[in-house]
Amino acid sequence: MAIRIRFKLNSKKGIVLILFTFMGILGIFYRILLMTDRIELIKEFSTYDMRKVEAEDKTLLFNGTKAKILSRQIRLYCITLTMEKDLTTKAKAVKNTWAKRCTKHFFIVTSNIKLPGFISLDIEDKRTTLIPKMIRALQYVYRNYIDKFDWLLKTDDDTYVIVENLRLLLSNYNGSKAGYMGYHFNKFVPNGYMSGGAGYVISNSALRRFVENGLNKQKCKIGTESNVELAEDIEIGNCLSELKVPILNSTDMFGKETFHPYHPKQHILGPLPNYLHEWSHNRQQEGPMCCSQYSITFHYVQPSDMYFLDHLLYRTSVYGIQQSLLGSKTFFSKSH
Repeated sequence: MAIRIRFKLNSKKGIVLILFTFMGILGIFYRILLMTDRIELIKEFSTYDMRKVEAEDKTLLFNGTKAKILSRQIRLYCITLTMEKDLTTKAKAVKNTWAKRCTKHFFIVTSNIKLPGFISLDIEDKRTTLIPKMIRALQYVYRNYIDKFDWLLKTDDDTYVIVENLRLLLSNYNGSKAGYMGYHFNKFVPNGYMSGGAGYVISNSALRRFVENGLNKQKCKIGTESNVELAEDIEIGNCLSELKVPILNSTDMFGKETFHPYHPKQHILGPLPNYLHEWSHNRQQEGPMCCSQYSITFHYVQPSDMYFLDHLLYRTSVYGIQQSLLGSKTFFSKSH
């Protein structure tokens, strides 16, 4: 004898109750998955040390003495804007490649994650909040580390940095004097501003002036003026311009750029967008003459390309080819 059970719902309230119960169960499972992902994320960012991996690799034959000397002489702090959804992809690639070569590196993220190397901010995570996000991060670095670094590098999480070449460029300048450098745009700000995607560098003295005078004494109206394009790199550049912070030259002795706002493939093979030729303070070139031999940054670099670039730069050599460097004082044109 077949037994049939019929479940009758006599009102819409019963249907609503079942739907809410089902959604609640799904929500619990979703939170469990998120918690599991976060535990794995925290574990990975807390324990993985690429520097140790490289130190233990006895198959690499190179002499990094000069780079190590500069790393001790020039204290370079690096901060990278990212989002929590990109921590296991873009941020992970940054951490596992170039970030380890900074004196100290921080990810700026809207999150409650409490980990070394994170500046976690309670700000809504969207593009329109980049300006307050950046300002809060600079204030954090100022409050906690102002006496511990010479230069501060800001990048996005899809920017690849050749840190040793940056230190070589910075060896021409003094971090105790106000200065600011990067890929120089000639728009929106009287003296121009540095591309945020290509990354920009602020001296210790310039950061002091930015926080103490620009913010604390309210000499800069960041984010309140009407601009053609409201962006964090423009606003930071405008404030530094108002505070009379000099723009330092970052091109080499041949006039080639070292900071690059696009992927190396696009700079070499083209085409670059038309606006770049119009906005660039220096004459932008494509092809073999696009980029300095001692280039520093490239932008729009996906995680897989970061690992690829890092391998080519630090784990591949060409036999019989030796770099002939006359010295940083001659290779880079020191000027404002």
